[in-house]
Amino acid sequence: MKSIQKIFCITLTGFILTSCVEDRENKFSSSHEISFTIVDEDSKRAALVTDEAEPQATICEGDTFYLHTEVTPMPGVAADKPAMRGATKDASNLQSDGFVVSAYNTSDGTTRGTSYFEYLNATYASSKFTPQSAGNAKYWPSGKLMFYAYYPKSSATNGITQGSNASTLSYTLPSSPANQPDLMTATLTNQQYTSGNGTAALTFNHALCAIQFQTGSDIAGGTINSITFNNIYTSGTYNLDTQTWDFTGKLRGNVSFTDLNISTTEGTAGTSILTGTKTLMMIPQDFTDDESASITINFTPSGESARNITHKLKDTQWQRGMFITYSIATTGLLWEYYLEATGSGREYTAGNVTFTIKSWRQLLTNSATKEKVAWEVESYSTDGGATWSSTKPSWLTLTEGTTGTGGTAGETKTWTLSAQTSVNNATLALRGATPRGTSIATKDCFDLSRHSLRGDTTSQNTANCYVVNAPGWYKLPLVYGNGIKNGTINTSAYNSSSFVDYNGTRISNLTGPYLKYSGTIGTTSSSSPVVIWQDVSGLISSLTTDVTTDNGYLKFYVNPSTIAQGNAVIAVKDASGTVMWSWHIWVTPNDMSTVPVTKSGTSYTGLTVNLGWINLTNVTTYPNRCVRIRVKQTGGNSTRKSEFVINQYSSESALSTNGYNPFYQWGRKDPFIPNTGAGNAQHTAYGTYATLQSANGPVTIAQSIKAPQNFYKSTNWCSTNSNDLWCVGNSTVYGSTPYNHKSNVKSVYDPCPVGFKVCVANFYNGLSRTSTSSNGSYYTCANGYTIYFPWTGYITYNAAEYSSFNTHHTYNTATPATNTSGEHLTTQNISVGASSGKAQGFTVRPMGE
Repeated sequence: MKSIQKIFCITLTGFILTSCVEDRENKFSSSHEISFTIVDEDSKRAALVTDEAEPQATICEGDTFYLHTEVTPMPGVAADKPAMRGATKDASNLQSDGFVVSAYNTSDGTTRGTSYFEYLNATYASSKFTPQSAGNAKYWPSGKLMFYAYYPKSSATNGITQGSNASTLSYTLPSSPANQPDLMTATLTNQQYTSGNGTAALTFNHALCAIQFQTGSDIAGGTINSITFNNIYTSGTYNLDTQTWDFTGKLRGNVSFTDLNISTTEGTAGTSILTGTKTLMMIPQDFTDDESASITINFTPSGESARNITHKLKDTQWQRGMFITYSIATTGLLWEYYLEATGSGREYTAGNVTFTIKSWRQLLTNSATKEKVAWEVESYSTDGGATWSSTKPSWLTLTEGTTGTGGTAGETKTWTLSAQTSVNNATLALRGATPRGTSIATKDCFDLSRHSLRGDTTSQNTANCYVVNAPGWYKLPLVYGNGIKNGTINTSAYNSSSFVDYNGTRISNLTGPYLKYSGTIGTTSSSSPVVIWQDVSGLISSLTTDVTTDNGYLKFYVNPSTIAQGNAVIAVKDASGTVMWSWHIWVTPNDMSTVPVTKSGTSYTGLTVNLGWINLTNVTTYPNRCVRIRVKQTGGNSTRKSEFVINQYSSESALSTNGYNPFYQWGRKDPFIPNTGAGNAQHTAYGTYATLQSANGPVTIAQSIKAPQNFYKSTNWCSTNSNDLWCVGNSTVYGSTPYNHKSNVKSVYDPCPVGFKVCVANFYNGLSRTSTSSNGSYYTCANGYTIYFPWTGYITYNAAEYSSFNTHHTYNTATPATNTSGEHLTTQNISVGASSGKAQGFTVRPMGE
């Protein structure tokens, strides 16, 4: 026999309606007719829904066949419900056919007593059902009643037999599907007339399960000859009180449906085999531990001889109220679909970008069997995913189309971006940038620790400073400094006795670098997160803490109408209102570009601007813009979708030569508000701590963490004389040999953003000053690059006052000069290694990690 290369399977889709009998205490009196209405309770149907069964394989003459089971709820029977499928019934059938009802006296409302009436027909008129005997209605007694009802009325052909009392029914499966009924029952307890129209509400529930057969997708051409159920119960007794089936004294047998002669066309789904009036109404039964029950389908493939496809029913159930559809020879439900989309980016100039789509499916039962699945672009979003459109942005040209055939290797296509329009105003550049956060309405925040400045997804990296270059909703994890690096806990950042939390506890002694291990994070109004200071009014707003996601997040909003170049310090408090930790938010259109610096064989990279730099003169800027693209699979009946992002990165065309920046006391993680040239008074318009706050030092590290706003006046602000605050494990003071300090490990207190750290003294030794301007100095470094150091002043340690703007120019290093002073770069006289007290407020120029 020739082996056919087809995959046959049976797919089961079921629906369940639970039996929902609700006790109602309606106490009626005599001389009033008994009548009924029908209700349905959707909310309780899901109780009987079972999990999907794994596909089961059967080998048949060299071919593999599958059985897949899925269960979903069945429609109800109330008057406002849609008609059920196939031969099952709904409320309209009850209204036209009536139902059979019995009543019993009961002393306590739930225990069946003597018969009040049995097996009367209840007919429908005037929007209610009324039971009658010889044309006479029945009336409410003074005591309580309980009712049993069923549909349809027993007959010689439908297999229903009434029990000795109305609490049980027997059912024997008729040989013809057309004679098999949709048996429904209802039970109502504790009923008594008190007032009203004497109408009680019955909830009917299905006692059988409905089974259909049809062809599915990927079917082979041929003929389905017969279907046989092997070793199943074909008769049983149903208990209306418990809504369960009893098979005591019953034998199992086989049920065959022969001479079907159903022709199938290859790849054509939906051919009816046993559907509609041929729907089978089977007795619910459990095959969980049954090795003997099965279904056999006799099938003749085109040009082949007949063969039997037999599937065991083991580990499945036919439950009461379940609607089951067996789809023969379909692989649709046996495929697992995969769709992976990745995009690229480019600089602000015009040019090409690429993206790659992988789209395929593989068999659940054999992962080696894979097939291509076609895909297409569905929509575009230029606001971070807040809204979507089928229209692409005008600056994107779809050079190589928007569809593909799919595959596991991936299809790479090229599109073209037009040049970004330049903006010579930094504020306009920021306000024109694509908002971050995929949904403003739901505050689905952009995670600063898991994205690059360009918006590309990265492994998690944390810091004390986060750079923002667009409006939107943001979040940052509640982690101490750079306690997480490249997705893993960075113990090297805080493995020192100097590194403590706000309680003074060594961070290395905590379970991890998360704030939650130091105390309870505040969530009430008195302990909510705060803006310590911001140098632009309304720059940061809507601060909240999320203590339920991961290890906690601080969330905030940057409004597109108020975003501008600026700096802010925000903080999280504990339950008592004490600051636990704080972070610097630097809002800037700067692209964080670097230049190489080399000295004595040691290579560095230096940021082209100071930490927290704000331009005072217009510099041509090309804002970042991006488009989020959603693709979907169009083959194999899949509904899977995926998204990728194409970025056009921001850039500045020249060095910034006029501006200002915040200042840092040596070893502290938090900046102090900048001086823009007019003294302190200008800052009084902003935030709670917009003016420079000061206090007497020295203080402990823990005290400084709890008061990030305080500039401590003392030669050395730190009472512990720690020398490794910006360089983990360093205990050396370098004095007159600062260039011996050539490298450092970024610490948990380092104030720089991800990818940068405070530079060591030797970094500056690789610079050579070439010229000066009215407010700064130019230096050459490796490979002919130029780097500019503006003269931005400093804060004096003894008086906590700003020096004159554009005349003093001192930069911190991570290198300690003595136990109470740090090494600094003084650009006025080109000296590197000048020693000043650690409490001085100087500028920081970051270098690459």
